Amino acid sequence: MVEKTVGMPGILQRDDPMNPVLFLADMLGVDRDTFDPVWPMPTNMGGPWLIALTTERAVELRERLAGGHVMNTWSAIVPAPPKARGTFKFRGISVEYGCARMQDGLADMQLTPEFKDSDDIDPVHFLLDLLAAQGLPVIGDRERGGVMAAGACRLRLTALFDQDGDLGHSWSAPNTWWPKGISLARETPADVERVVSTPTAKDFTPLQVSRKTLEILDLGHPWAFEDRDTGKRDGFKPGTLVQLRTPEGKAGPFALVEGQTSWPRGYFRATPTTCTSLSR
Repeated sequence: MVEKTVGMPGILQRDDPMNPVLFLADMLGVDRDTFDPVWPMPTNMGGPWLIALTTERAVELRERLAGGHVMNTWSAIVPAPPKARGTFKFRGISVEYGCARMQDGLADMQLTPEFKDSDDIDPVHFLLDLLAAQGLPVIGDRERGGVMAAGACRLRLTALFDQDGDLGHSWSAPNTWWPKGISLARETPADVERVVSTPTAKDFTPLQVSRKTLEILDLGHPWAFEDRDTGKRDGFKPGTLVQLRTPEGKAGPFALVEGQTSWPRGYFRATPTTCTSLSR
């Protein structure tokens, strides 16, 4: 994994000896003849980037990604959607989403595509196309009509996990991730009375988790860790809003419980969210 910087072209062109991707191989001290990104990256995007060190490994990783064996979660800042969570269908692929933050008409959306026997091995452009097709172009994605903002196109990888391999990690977004000075909030007509109540902890059922789980979530991990301190979840329907609490009673973030699916062993799907997003 490398951290691609914004402004660096993210397409490998082997016939160009001055290609920045090949210079990246030189900087890492590896063979530029077999250095192979698993997916292309737009120039105006940054973040974690999966690179194979041999051509054979690159083919294998692309096949595992397209076959649904490598879980991948992405964060995108988009115009606020009508619903804070749900599922998109695009080109025959399901993509679960949940909004971790909604403010000023924008949403920080966590996306988990469920590639399975797919021919699409370019998750970045797939997600950019998907969100634009939903009328939610990513902030900074000028090509698809996204609102421009200082810094990068706001789509980046946040977690990767190979269920049968040793590939697994999560990454936090930088402090500059939320765009400043941008508001897409719509004005409410003066003659329309609109009351929005802000939920509090007493409005939600608590779910016990360990102190370690809260530490993981504070680092930006999109999944909650399951251990001996995790409370029973059998009675929660998918989509239930809960507040995470430690055995000692320390309050953690609100979360969406998404049931028991094929998540990595030791994790369950609980997407942290905020009161702001719940009140929309």
